[in-house]
Amino acid sequence: MREATSRYESQLPIDKVEIMSEVIEYPAPDLSLAQAPETAWERERRAFWNLMPELRRTHYGQYVAIHDGKVVASGSERVPVAMEAYLRVGYLPLYLGHVTDEPQAGSNSLAADLAGREPFLK
Repeated sequence: MREATSRYESQLPIDKVEIMSEVIEYPAPDLSLAQAPETAWERERRAFWNLMPELRRTHYGQYVAIHDGKVVASGSERVPVAMEAYLRVGYLPLYLGHVTDEPQAGSNSLAADLAGREPFLK
């Protein structure tokens, strides 16, 4: 009868201890990040940037709301443009961008801008 050679083996009865006799190799996991499908908001953002050359000619300096790849509202102030766009298309994904030559700053979320205001969809 053989003696236990490690503290783990000593916890099991000797006749229940198995010695690993063969090595099993498993393939490495696939760690590549699959491209997630584009969201509706990302499609509208892409449409905004695709329309930018035309928007610079027609809406320079204004905010525009893009839905289904088209301008649904525009104006000089962000929140009124968003409110008008939501009134026209409903509370659906849209992109609100400022047409300018300067880089876009901050997030596109209106949550902070609209916080504390009266609901505009009744």
